[in-house]
Amino acid sequence: MDFHILLEEASSHLRYQKQILDNMIFPQLCSKYAFTLYGITKSRCRYPYGISLKALPCYAFLYTFEGCSRLFIDRHEYLLTSDTTAWFDCSCGFTIELPKNNQDWDFILIFASGASLPDYYRDFTENGDITIHSQHSPAIAATFRQIYSNAISGQEGNFLIFPKLLCDLITHLTLDRAIRNRYGEEPEHIIQIINYIQEHYTEKITLDSLASHFALSKYSLSRSFTYYMNQSLIDYLIDFRVDESKKLLQFTDHSIAEIADETGFSTINNFITQFKKRTDLTPTAYRRQNQIYSSKQRLYDYYHSL
Repeated sequence: MDFHILLEEASSHLRYQKQILDNMIFPQLCSKYAFTLYGITKSRCRYPYGISLKALPCYAFLYTFEGCSRLFIDRHEYLLTSDTTAWFDCSCGFTIELPKNNQDWDFILIFASGASLPDYYRDFTENGDITIHSQHSPAIAATFRQIYSNAISGQEGNFLIFPKLLCDLITHLTLDRAIRNRYGEEPEHIIQIINYIQEHYTEKITLDSLASHFALSKYSLSRSFTYYMNQSLIDYLIDFRVDESKKLLQFTDHSIAEIADETGFSTINNFITQFKKRTDLTPTAYRRQNQIYSSKQRLYDYYHSL
């Protein structure tokens, strides 16, 4: 299947057609694995930009970093705001419209398929709609970025990593929905702890210091955080630090030691160990892999700022 041709034929709005085709990356296809990545784009735009596509034989994953837009599918409307993921079936086509304001909409859009995707999709939408707010799930945004960085690098053999990353994304989304359905939204004290971690992650944070700051016992704090977030507080802290370190590796020339210190890791060895545990790459290898992505993205941002 030549997805580029399918996408061109599905582009029902000529004004939008060139924009989405010019920005879309079409990785080397390999359909023998569980999931196949057909195309991906990362863009920052504003009204009157939009997307209008007729039926496509695949699913879409759409993450909004900043700004907002409205997604229309089969006579249903969904508001997409910052940190919102939409996962939907493209077989009915869809349209995305931006509000008439001066705010940019920054997003990643992925097209993919897989024999088991319909089953995952049914699980995801069984007790909710096609959108989920991911503000407190940094792994979701991080996985979107990782898929895009691998796609734009264009390195030979990258198609082998896409099934794994798509599986990670689908698992994060399905699990996040299941947790919320089972336990409800996070209570206020959990949100306060998350906000505190995201504001103070560069500092020394321990279970003792958090328990003291929020006037809770260590046992109560640890148990409730794990209950609602489905991971330990320390794992969440490390995940967030690793995600922030990825940005510094991509967009700065700071040394590995400097980045370790800037993201709150106690030693460079601890940083390297935790980073590799979560990405299967050392920080240096990750930076090397994403250098192409960084330079291309800076050129793209500069071009669209003119």
